[in-house]
Amino acid sequence: MIARRIACEVPYEQIPHLCSLLRRKSDALIDAICGPFDLTVEESSAESPRAQLRRFYENEVRPFLCEPFLRKSPLATPGVLEAELAAISALSWTSDVDGPLTTLGALCEERRLLGEQERLHHLLHGWLMIHIPLSVALLVLGLAHAALSMYY
Repeated sequence: MIARRIACEVPYEQIPHLCSLLRRKSDALIDAICGPFDLTVEESSAESPRAQLRRFYENEVRPFLCEPFLRKSPLATPGVLEAELAAISALSWTSDVDGPLTTLGALCEERRLLGEQERLHHLLHGWLMIHIPLSVALLVLGLAHAALSMYY
């Protein structure tokens, strides 16, 4: 199930490290497009495409890339991010930002897949909490049955 849904499975313990790498890559990408984050500049030019991208990144994307995975985030739903990035790329930019926005979308998609892998990992480990006691009980009852059937 994991292999079908997730193209590149990673060890569970590496997910927080990979999330921080994704966040650093996306920070560098947004800084390359919008320039370094400066709150005073962002407030003064609130309607510019760079400010809108920065606001969307800081409010939606950056928290989504952090650990733990935000399942209730709109970006956790496939297709929502593409629509948001398409709306941002449709703004009047002075340079071409389609490539970097596509890269940002790929980073968010990778985070979504890591979150799905994390969810499946928890589900499988939760199943072990049920499966192991039932298996032990079946083994004990099977041994008791064998012993009692030889006695009677």
